[in-house]
Amino acid sequence: MGLLALVLLVEGLLAHLRVQREYHALTSDLAAGLGSFSIARWSLAFAVFSAVIAFRGIRNRFREISRERQITPVSSRFAILHFCALGMFLNAGLPPVSDWMRGAGWPMPLAVWLCSGASAIVFAGMALVPFRTWVTLLRGTGKLWLCGAALAGIVTELSQRIWTEWDQSRWNFATDATFWLVKQLLRPFLHNVTLNSEAHIIGSEVFQIRIAGVCSGWEGVGLAMVFSIVWLWLERRESRFPQALVLIPGAMISIFLLNAVRLAILIMIGDHGYPGVAMSGFHSQAGWIAFNGLVLGITLVAPRIAWIRVPEGTAPSTAGLAVRNDEGRNPAVAFLLPFAVILAAGTISRATTDGFEWLYPLRFAAAAAVLWLYRRDYPIQLEKPGWFAMAAGVVVFAMWIALDHGPSTDNGISSGLAALPAPARIGWIVFRVLAATTTVPLAEELAFRGFLARRIMSANFESIDLRRLSWLAVACSSLVFGLMHGDRWLAGAVAGVVYAAVIMRRGKILDSVVAHAVTNMLLAVWVLSGGRWYFW
Repeated sequence: MGLLALVLLVEGLLAHLRVQREYHALTSDLAAGLGSFSIARWSLAFAVFSAVIAFRGIRNRFREISRERQITPVSSRFAILHFCALGMFLNAGLPPVSDWMRGAGWPMPLAVWLCSGASAIVFAGMALVPFRTWVTLLRGTGKLWLCGAALAGIVTELSQRIWTEWDQSRWNFATDATFWLVKQLLRPFLHNVTLNSEAHIIGSEVFQIRIAGVCSGWEGVGLAMVFSIVWLWLERRESRFPQALVLIPGAMISIFLLNAVRLAILIMIGDHGYPGVAMSGFHSQAGWIAFNGLVLGITLVAPRIAWIRVPEGTAPSTAGLAVRNDEGRNPAVAFLLPFAVILAAGTISRATTDGFEWLYPLRFAAAAAVLWLYRRDYPIQLEKPGWFAMAAGVVVFAMWIALDHGPSTDNGISSGLAALPAPARIGWIVFRVLAATTTVPLAEELAFRGFLARRIMSANFESIDLRRLSWLAVACSSLVFGLMHGDRWLAGAVAGVVYAAVIMRRGKILDSVVAHAVTNMLLAVWVLSGGRWYFW
């Protein structure tokens, strides 16, 4: 059931990105039409409440189903139907809804589009969970679903009233609190703080910002709440309750305070003569830096607080990312940390720029340091790679170019490089190519094929032979890999499948690293030879 939720979550995000990017206006019209009945909100609330109530009522049966599911193979027939329906849903696009919105009835393309999406969900459930299991669950819940429907109706009605009947001034307390905190943080550093309390404008004589409602930190508070809840669930067997619940409000308060710090630093950067950096790089990245710092703090500090942790050895955990080995270390760290530091270094480097990421070499240096530090933990034997890996890299490159539908928006690399002196320009390009052909392939293959694909199959992921990856593990890890590539998600997902096929041929992770490196090297040549910077 958890795997089904993961698959639907990833594919739902993928579908959301697809529809929102290409049909934003039509999606807004459709949402407005459905919003009057609150169908979307009610459906989500009903699913959540029904799942919670059902689990509490028949949790023992859930355990039996989980054991049965481990020996039941995935239904290939329904899996194929699922991917066919998903492909139809994604590639057909959202049909025109103007006629339906005017009350002229349901147009056939819209009905087909909605049916393909619903069918994809149903087929996924049938592929991962047998039909007889669904029947058992429905019989076991009895009339509990009526409670879920009633609770969903109450929540939907309350949320509708909050968002439509409450005026924006009811939420000004968050903006006022953020405004006050920023003012207190700035006073020791700026002699003349310019204030306009009515409009929530604050800054210095040369640089000012307006703290709107979206800047009050509620998005970060929501993310902090979700992460802390998920973390407590994963670490529930090693945590003391109810003491551990203090992490939830603690995380929410911390991210709210960090948002105020972010705004204060942004003002000081602009005041010191770098308004472009403040409003471009730092403004967009500092929030994620704060959130990632909070996540890292909870992950590293919380397990060391005796007040909220069960004494070691009294409650072994099986819910984390991976089981620990005989030496007491978590092997997942070595596989995930290189990719994590690349993301973190990228966030930091983009936060210090005004469009062009001149600190890109920081990504290479950070990943290289971590890879060297954990070099003894990787199952990589230096040997001559086979021709199959190199050929696969060439195939992925050709596919990547073929799936490109023209240049994207200017990413600032061309103008940024032109503004640099020749030595710095050459050095930036050298580090960019080095990262693309060494640290990036290593980090991404370790994270997605070495860890994620095997972790989907078993908590003890190191026990899974790379030649025995299941098609489901390959599909899920490739979808996530594709989503990491933004607009080129389809090319990224296909590339993930090819790299998985390479690694499964001989069971050697070095083969997929070589294939990945060949692809990136050819892309670098393609970029540099024709000035196609949009690929970078």
